[in-house]
Amino acid sequence: MSASVVFALHGFLGQGSDWQLVQNESVGLNTKWITPDLFSKWSLPVTDFESYVDSLMSIKELTAASPAKKIFLGYSLGGRLGLHILKKYAQRFDHFVFISTNPGLQSVDEKMARLQNDLVWADKILNSSWNNFLDTWNAQGVFSKNDPEPVRDAREFDTQKLALSMDLWSLGRQQDFRSVIAQYQNKISWLVGEHDTKFSEIASDLAQKKILLGFNKIFSGHRILFSNPSEINKILKNLS
Repeated sequence: MSASVVFALHGFLGQGSDWQLVQNESVGLNTKWITPDLFSKWSLPVTDFESYVDSLMSIKELTAASPAKKIFLGYSLGGRLGLHILKKYAQRFDHFVFISTNPGLQSVDEKMARLQNDLVWADKILNSSWNNFLDTWNAQGVFSKNDPEPVRDAREFDTQKLALSMDLWSLGRQQDFRSVIAQYQNKISWLVGEHDTKFSEIASDLAQKKILLGFNKIFSGHRILFSNPSEINKILKNLS
């Protein structure tokens, strides 16, 4: 089986180790995983989307010449960062896998409302207790009963980075990537949880409008990489 490099970005309030469940399913594959933390005290500074993606793409393993197939894998916020990579660095990867990813809001009013809401979250991160923030975060409607709640220890995060990302990486500041997705649809796999009503509807709309060639609906809620990592692994096996 040919060698491959998987560059995987976790979601908000996530860690690089979140991908371990998928890696455990990938035993036997000749795969090198690159899974950076986005919010640890030692991770890159949080900057605007474009500058941050430029920094990510300077990671040595991604710039080195190699015959290995390169696959991008992004979950939720990690997928949204991946859309910026797709736009500017599409040729760096042979395939992109987007999991529970929002392609972008389409109206100015939606963007303004989302940014204001994310700034409220930023304030909660900095001024609420960690446990209260976690409880409020996990109570959001996008997470269903099918979504496991990963354990999150405050000591493993830089709360300033978390709060800043709510501002600089808000969906309200993200462009609408539908045209970019359509341009590169031949090298995209799109995964949503069947119990994740919002993101299933988004994916269906993208497919109906021929922006996506199709999508995979997984038995899961929003947090597919925790509740059904084997389905992600099946996609990776098919790409190897």
